[in-house]
Amino acid sequence: MRLKKQVQFDKNNMILKLGNHEKKINPEDDFIIQALQNHVTDDARFLRLVMTKEQSDEIEAGFRMAAFVEEYGEFLKEEPAGIISYHKE
Repeated sequence: MRLKKQVQFDKNNMILKLGNHEKKINPEDDFIIQALQNHVTDDARFLRLVMTKEQSDEIEAGFRMAAFVEEYGEFLKEEPAGIISYHKE
């Protein structure tokens, strides 16, 4: 999962900007946005981050990430296999 290259992040006002579109970042999503800003791209790493931060299991973390993608999807770059793809073997 990655932000589109054209996305600007206004850290002072906690806003994502893409062209003329702006979206206020929910405070509970700040740590995920920070990870994206720090170039975390691995879905499994995002799941571990959510599990640790929110004290949740893999299933809850997966639903949380899906909700994040739904909320901020227009700012995220689509990966060839989809935005989130996680398979536990």
